[in-house]
Parts: sequence; C-alpha cells; structure tokens
Amino acid sequence: MDDESTKVRIINIVTKLKSGDQQAFEELYELTHNKVYFLALKMVRNHENALDIVQETYISVYKSIDKLINPEVFNAWLSKIVVNKCKDFLGKQKEVLLTEKEELEDKDASDAIEDTSGDFIPHEVLDKSETRNMIMALIDNLPEAQRTTLLLHYYQELNVEEIAAIIECPVATVKSRLIYARRQIKTGVEGYEKQGVKLYNVAVVPLIIFIMEAYAKENALGPEAAAKILSTVNAGVHIVVSTTQTVAQTAAQTSKFHLLHKISTLSVRTKIVAGIVAGAVAISAVTIPMVMNANRSSPASFGTLNQSAAKISINNETPEANIQTTAQNPFVKITACWDHTVGIKKDGSLWAWGNNDRGQLGDGTTANSNIPKQIITSEVIAIAAGISHTIALKKDGSLWAWGWNYYGQLGDGTRADSRIPKQIIASEVTSIAAGSEYTLALKKDGSLWVWGDNLYGQLGDGTEITSVVPKQIIASGVQSIAAGVGYTLALKKDGSLWAWGANYGDQLNNGTRTISYTPKKIIESGIKAIASGGAHVIALKTDGSLWAWGFNQYGQFGNGTSGGEKYFALPEKIIASEVTAIAAGADYTLAIKKDGSLWAWGLNTYGQLGDGTESNIYTPKQIMASGVTVVEASDFCSFAIKTDGSLWAWGWNEKGQLGDGTVADSTTPKQIIETFDSKSNSDFVIDQTRMLTKYTGKGGSVVIPDGINSIDNNVFLGLSDLTSITLPNSIKTIGVAAFMNCTNLKTTTIPNSVTDIGKGAFMGCTSLRKVTISNNVTYFGAGAFYKCTSLESITIPSSLTNIPDSMFGGCTNLKNITIPNSVTSIEQGAFAGCTSLIINCYKNSYAERYANTNGISVNIL
Repeated sequence: MDDESTKVRIINIVTKLKSGDQQAFEELYELTHNKVYFLALKMVRNHENALDIVQETYISVYKSIDKLINPEVFNAWLSKIVVNKCKDFLGKQKEVLLTEKEELEDKDASDAIEDTSGDFIPHEVLDKSETRNMIMALIDNLPEAQRTTLLLHYYQELNVEEIAAIIECPVATVKSRLIYARRQIKTGVEGYEKQGVKLYNVAVVPLIIFIMEAYAKENALGPEAAAKILSTVNAGVHIVVSTTQTVAQTAAQTSKFHLLHKISTLSVRTKIVAGIVAGAVAISAVTIPMVMNANRSSPASFGTLNQSAAKISINNETPEANIQTTAQNPFVKITACWDHTVGIKKDGSLWAWGNNDRGQLGDGTTANSNIPKQIITSEVIAIAAGISHTIALKKDGSLWAWGWNYYGQLGDGTRADSRIPKQIIASEVTSIAAGSEYTLALKKDGSLWVWGDNLYGQLGDGTEITSVVPKQIIASGVQSIAAGVGYTLALKKDGSLWAWGANYGDQLNNGTRTISYTPKKIIESGIKAIASGGAHVIALKTDGSLWAWGFNQYGQFGNGTSGGEKYFALPEKIIASEVTAIAAGADYTLAIKKDGSLWAWGLNTYGQLGDGTESNIYTPKQIMASGVTVVEASDFCSFAIKTDGSLWAWGWNEKGQLGDGTVADSTTPKQIIETFDSKSNSDFVIDQTRMLTKYTGKGGSVVIPDGINSIDNNVFLGLSDLTSITLPNSIKTIGVAAFMNCTNLKTTTIPNSVTDIGKGAFMGCTSLRKVTISNNVTYFGAGAFYKCTSLESITIPSSLTNIPDSMFGGCTNLKNITIPNSVTSIEQGAFAGCTSLIINCYKNSYAERYANTNGISVNIL
C-alpha cells in the first residue's frame, strides 16, 4: 500500500490467510490497521467511534476473507468494508455518499487522476506541524462525499474505477469529486499564502498526499491501543495468535497488554447472578451475570468479546446469608467487567470503581476512580457489568442502566451513552445479566427479555439484528440467566440448561462449533450453577461436583492438560464433590469448597489466580484456606468476599479496578479495606493506610465512614460542636488526644473492633455521660477519660489487665465502675478525685484489694 513491496507482501499474506493460516491474520492487521484507522477517523471524525469501526472491520475481514476471490484487490475490498461501516455508523449521512450530484462535466475531469506525487516539497512545509494542521483542516472541511473520495484516492491509493465501485457511483462522479476537492484545497492554500503562510507554490496533489501521510503517521494508533483492538478481534473470532514479533508484541515493551493478543482473550463477559454465593449464586436474590470488557483506549472500540464469569444458579441461597460480619456495611455482592468493578453493600447502596471512559461508573463523569465511589444510595439488589455498561436491579423490580450504548445495550431505544443511571424497565424484573455489548432481563413470570448486540445470535431471536429496546425471547419457565462472550445460557425451572449464540470453543456443547441463533437444550438436568468463561464453561452440579467443557488452551479446565486444539464437546468431571461456588475468568477458573477454601487454575498472566506468580496452573490449587463465601472472576482480576465481610482483590489493576487506591497489579489477594470517595466523605482526610488523619467538618452528630481502621492523634481535638460520634466496626485504634476537650460530646460507643485507646483520648470531654467500651480493648493510655466530669458509671471490659495512671482522674461524678477479675494492675491516680466512687468487683480480686487499700467503697458481685 505504501510501496510495491508492501503490496506484494499483503497479497502473499492474504493468500495464506485464505488457505487457513490463522497467524497470517495478525500479520495482515499489523500492515493495514493504521490505514483503516485513519480512513475511519477522517470519515466519522471521532477517535472512539473510529476505534469501533476498526474493530468491526477486522472482524468482518476474518469472517469474509473466503469471499475475496482475488487477493490483488484486497486494498479496495478492505476500503469498501471500512466505508460501509462508516456509512452505517453515520446513518442518514451515508446518503450523501450515494446521492450527491456534481455538475462538472466528465470532459473536465481528466486531471483528477493526475500523478504529481514526485514533486518537490520544501522542508519548511515538511517540518512545520502548524502548517500541516492548516492544510489538514482544509481537507476535513470538504463536503463528506469529496473528502471520502479524496481519502480513497490519495491515501488508500485506489483508482477511480475502484472508488466508483466502493461508493456506488459513476466513474465520472468520482473524477468530478476529486477535481472539486483539489480546487477547494488549492483555493484554501492560496488564501493561506495571501495571509503570509509560506507554502512555496507547492502543487496541490503532492501536498495532499504528503499532508495525509504525515497526519496519519502523527495520529497513528499507539502499539498498546493497536494490540488491544487485535486482542479483542482475536477473541471475537477465537484466533490463537502467534508469538512472532508484531505490533501487539511491540506494545509489550510498554504495557502488559501485549499478552492479551496471545491468549485468545475471550474475556470473561458475564458474571454470575446476584453476587456469587457460597454454594451457588442466588436466583431468589436475583441472579446476575457479570461481564468485563476487553481493554481499550476507548471501551467503545473493543467490545464484542470479553465476558466475566457468567454464573447462574437455581437454588435459593444468598451470599449475604453466609456473611457474618463485624463491619457496619460490608460489600455482599461484587461484579467486574474488564477494567471496571461494581459492588453492592449490605444497605443496598451501589458502589463503582475502575475505568470510567464511557460513564460506566455512573457518577456523571468520565474520570476513573481507583477507590469505590457511591453511585446509588439504597434499594439495589443485583448488578451486572458489560463491556463498558452497567446494569442494576432495585427492590421494586425496576432495571437501571448506564455507560456505553453503541449497540443499544442500555435498552433505552437510542445508541447514546449515559453517564448516570437511567430507568429502562419500571417493574417485575427479577434477574439481570450483561454480556459483551448486550443485556438480559428475567421477569417474575419467567419470561426472558434481551437487547443490544446480536452479531453471534446471542439474543436468541433467530437473527443477527441488533435491538435497542428489550424484546421477549422466551415466554416462561426460565429460572436464571447468564450472558457470555457472544453466547447466552439459561437454566429452566426443571434444571435443564439451554444455550445459544457463539460457539467457537464448542461451549454450546453440541459438537459442531457452529453458531446457534435460537435457544437449544444442552443438558437435561442436575445443574446447580454455571459459570461461562471466554470459551469454556464450568458447571456445578447438585452433588457438589465440578464439570467443564469447551476450550482448554491454558488449563482452564483444571484437568492437567492444555493446548489450542483441546476442545471438549462433552462435559468432563474435574472435582468430585464439595464445591459450593464457581467463577470463570477469560481463561481461568475459581471455585469455593464447602470448607470455605478458594481454589484457582488456568491462565495467570496478571496474577489473577492469586498464588503469588504469573505462571499458569493446570490443576486446582488452593489460594485461600478458609472463610470465602463469594467469588468473582473478571477477565484478568479476581475478587472474594469472606464471611467476616472483608473484600479481597488481586490480578490486573491498570485502571484501578481492584479498588485499593493504586493502579498496581497484585499477584496475591489483598484486602480492600475501604470505601471512600471525596463526594460522600468530603469531611474526612484519609491516608493510604486507612487512617483518619483530619476532620474538616463542623461537628454535630458525626458518623465516621466504614473502612477506616484508625483515628490519628488530635483529629477532633477541641471540637466543641461535636455532640455525638459513631465509630465504625473497622476501627482498631483511637489515637492520643483524638477527642480531647470535645466539651459537648455526650455519648459514644467504642465498637468491638477497637483494641487500643491512646493517652488522653477523651480527656476533658466534660459533657460525656455514657461510654460503652469494646470487649476487645487491651490497652488504654494514661488519662484516657481524665476530667470527664459528667461521667457517672462505666464497665471495664474483661480484655483489659491494667488501668493506667489518671485514667478516670478528676471524674468527680463517677459513682460506679465495674472491674473484672482480668484486671491485675491499677496505677497511681487512676481514680484521683473520684470522691463518690463505688467499685463493683469480685471477692478476693485485685480490684477489691486496691479499693480496700485506697479507701474506696466496694460492692462485691
């Protein structure tokens, strides 16, 4: 395309691809993708939309290459695909390309194909980007039809006959458009020269060619972006790409994304229902498949393929039932979609973090967040995440959606993105699922509704036609649903499993690897839960056994084997019993056993298996020993919720999708202690260790956010307007003088999580009347309650062995204190000035002896 040798090389590569050499596709992409991107960019005039078109173009190339009879016309054939994709995107604007009429006679068009590309262009023009941009602006401002024709002729190097065939108009019209375009550019150039811009009377044609090539080079896709598109396209057609040096491997030098194109990135697209439970995912609590999207510089460009483990289940268990937590408001459900994550807390609030380039977090912006941000305050019972869109189900049965909407996956009747949640269905929804770029909803009458992309027949309506509004596919009998990488799974009430859509890994279990456009029964009965990975399916049966079928390139089955040609049409038993919950990532698998242990196997590119390495694992390996009740597998990162309510995450974290406040990957599970964002917690300054270091509010009744594990020294010192303080169950340490001289603080409860209370922590809180102390406090600093003159009674916890100096000194109204047998030391001045004090204690205890020695009244318990 740029020279004869390149053209010959492309012809040879196309010939190889047509003969079945899949590796040739990668070579072809490397040589042509920048040409495709520039043409699309100049036609649709938007980077993100151009990326979408590049992706769709190469999917079409792979699927239709057999229809290209003569490899020598590949350039024209490829250009026609790009133009048609752009025309489809532009909608009504495409008519301009087909109907615009030029008045110039054919006889005047002879110079339209004049070749003056060898003319000299002074380096002053070559070197000045400002000048180049000015000329490019002239090209951009041409009418749509003229600009497209100019691009095809001078940039794509097509002759007028080829262009005429592509845009379906007479050759004379093509020539006329070229002349009009050249004349308009020439007029603009002359105008610039009159304004003092030195262009040295450069001929128009070589100027156009140079400007287009220079601008295309300056605005070419970077290696990382190119690799991301390739990996997604590969996933869509399930190509196992070579390891030769290509554009994708070049990206490896700057980003780990180079691995994506090597691994048939069938990114996990759908996640299981209503937050994977310790046994299976709950249908009654509203099952929800989740998804993840293929990484992209714009999510809109890479969608069709990934899928987070879509799990569906037919039992009535809920993840919340197994979470016995000390935290006030823990996460109980979690889903992730490629590089954004969504969670539901115990109070029904929805939180989101990670990539937000299409508004998928729902906060009204496109700014990423590496910590959880509250999006909806309450009533959310189920969540699902698509390639860059998010779905939520509320208690009233209403379905809400936001984020990317190129394929109508939001279901609002448009293709416009939404940065905030918008209601799509008003009521009666019981379960939701999100696939790559499509969405599923199950209503309480058992009917299944679908909308969005339908390239692989994943909507199940017998077509490949996209739907931008919900449409009914199955009238009744569906119990739960899951959406995968272009394929869909449904469990019926009789326990049978149905599937339809893409089948590149034989995940539909029919032995054909061919698409099914309508639902087909694939398993008769006995299924408890299903997780769908990129092209492998994991099933949990009612007897606790784990089964797998589909694609096994990276050991995602866990049977000790791997390899690109390992397709298994029939389910294979992997674990015999005691499995309670499952999740499937792009090419890896997670499982929870009855004892709460977490096991992992398969692809481990980013440490998503959590064993501290990046080496693949081919048989189940224990990652966490106990306590796990909810598990989630994204494309390349994983999540777990333990019975104590703690959230853990590991694997890929480039967009902050782990939620730990960083963008660093983790090859081992790390606790995500927190939930802070500047919008909902603006009065609190919290450091990376989750310590509250400063309070900037005005006082009154203050509730410290859940997730904070310590309060620094002096944080509330002297805040006289503070009247009450609520401490979260995550707090372990209260610092020195943390609440000193808060003279209007009347009551507080120190939760069971607290073990250490620093010196003078509540000193001078003269209005403090009631304090309930944690049963786990093992240390009080001296003077902790010194001169709390309104305090009348208090009970020392049995966890404490020492009452330090001046702890209750000056508490002149303290009348009763209960001291347990655990206390074996009471320091000098502990009760100085407590003239009316009675100590409640056990006979012969240290407290009794202390009281008798110091003349304090005793009440024997």
